Formats: sequence, structure tokens, C-alpha cells
Amino acid sequence: MTAAAEWLVRLQSTDTSAETRQAAERWAAASPENAHAWAQVNALWSDLGDAAQDPRVIAMRIRARADAEARRKHTPPST
Repeated sequence: MTAAAEWLVRLQSTDTSAETRQAAERWAAASPENAHAWAQVNALWSDLGDAAQDPRVIAMRIRARADAEARRKHTPPST
């Protein structure tokens, strides 16, 4: 589920490229486990509703994205 959450954070960026969106779709389609994790993360995000705009939640998203970027630089991408 961590990878799904990282994809969601990356896709929430206003400067997300079409290539990144396609990579996320490929990742989700790569296995039933990925698809399930992706569905769970998206459902949770939808359930957050207005809370997603809370400054504390936004700060957590920023930290999560920075952490994901740092990990990606040190490990090969997940498929």
C-alpha cells in the first residue's frame, strides 16, 4: 500500500506529467495486489473530502512526496 500512496502523492502534484500518470496506470495494472492497493488508497483519499485541504494534511502530503522522491533516488522504481 505504501507504493500506492506514493503514486497518489505524486499524481496530486500540479506539475504531474503524462508520463508519470501513465507509469502510475502501468503500476496499478501490473498485479491484482497493486490494483487493490490503488483502489484502497483512492477510496481513502475520497473519504477525506474537505480534510484533504487542511493545512496539516497538505504539510503531510508535502513531506510524503519529499520522502518518496528521496527513496526513489536511492532505489530502482517499483514495477
